[in-house]
Amino acid sequence: DNPTITTLESQHYSIYNIYFPAIAICSNNKLSKSKVELYAEHLLKLNLPKQYRSESRLIELIAYMGRLYDADIEGNDEFVKFQEILDKLDSEKATGIYDTRQKLNFLAPNCSDIVLKCKWGGQYRNCSEIIQTRRTNEGFCCSFNYVRPSNDSDNFEASARIAAGIGPDMGLTILLNL
Repeated sequence: DNPTITTLESQHYSIYNIYFPAIAICSNNKLSKSKVELYAEHLLKLNLPKQYRSESRLIELIAYMGRLYDADIEGNDEFVKFQEILDKLDSEKATGIYDTRQKLNFLAPNCSDIVLKCKWGGQYRNCSEIIQTRRTNEGFCCSFNYVRPSNDSDNFEASARIAAGIGPDMGLTILLNL
């Protein structure tokens, strides 16, 4: 009974004035298994309390870090105790603070493992030149054309990409490793 009607104000607005949309590719796995194992090996070299001196136990506790993105509170008390130990034993030497954001970035899957090939504007490109790791509400994701004020450039217009033309070959084409 109430159809939606869309009209164009003008058909004379050039596509070259429209920014290509930002795209984020986020893995369901918030943490890389190999990086979690590497971090557990690092922690085993520290003076941990006895209950945390097993690699399998550390891997289980580090996996709780992936739940920081969710509202899941299962195991929360245990993780808080583990966090207190990390604050004491694995904090940054310069600041004396355990940087959770930096650690989650380290533990996240690499974009080079997720995004295998990239084509932008009809030309194959090195993916590392156009895809960056960005922190999002879904964790650290592989992003294209994602601009925000905390970027190196505060000038939105200078850093956002505009498509070279219309059609499937003029946009972004990527091959993902799923």
